[in-house]
Amino acid sequence: MIVMKSGLFIVLFIVILAVGGFGAIFIMRDASTHSGTILQVTETAFIVQGENGQRMELPRSEVVSILTESLSGSVSQTSSASPIMAQPVPEVGYPAPVASAQIAVESPYYTIDMEFESRKRVLLYQERAKNPLLSVGLSLVIPGGGHFYTERWGAGVFFFATRAIFTGVTLWGFWTTATVDENDEPVFRMNSPIVGTVGAVGLTTMLILECVDSFSGVNRYNDMLRVRLGIDKVDTQLIPAMPAIVSP
Repeated sequence: MIVMKSGLFIVLFIVILAVGGFGAIFIMRDASTHSGTILQVTETAFIVQGENGQRMELPRSEVVSILTESLSGSVSQTSSASPIMAQPVPEVGYPAPVASAQIAVESPYYTIDMEFESRKRVLLYQERAKNPLLSVGLSLVIPGGGHFYTERWGAGVFFFATRAIFTGVTLWGFWTTATVDENDEPVFRMNSPIVGTVGAVGLTTMLILECVDSFSGVNRYNDMLRVRLGIDKVDTQLIPAMPAIVSP
């Protein structure tokens, strides 16, 4: 009730500032009427100058409705030339749009279908959630692929670089060159079997670490997505009754 009264007060105050006062007819709770020009609107009353020049203070709690006349003419209770618009004062619990003369301000009240909103969020989650198995598969095929899939660019670059380095070390260590000895027999020698072994162990270790980290990274990504969408848990039963939604 306080919010509605404050809204009515603000609208009427803006109109008074804009046009410098306007004529109105006030219908009171006791069925009496008062007409005149509104001079000021306070939190508790309307300050009105009557047709006889007398200044009146009408309590807002006693006003049932307001009839506002054209701003260009004088206030006349029986005049048929002046258009009259009725503006009821909102009752408790029933908000009404505020309108006066040529200015109308409406107070929108929106109702939210919580079931529809829940289904919409579940659909958005299903559309944007990442697949852990796909992330692991990308990590096996492409260095850093699982992390790039979940948009973890820093970790993806790290695993890409380290796996590339260990791959290079492994290839160089096990690289075999052929030479000819004094008897013209071919001799095959590796550059460094030890270095190659170290590179292979490092490459395998990084591959396992990347797969594990990419799998857990997908779970963290999906958890954060649920938090952003305000979903505690995904209820797939909400999906079949949901109409198609195109995500932005």
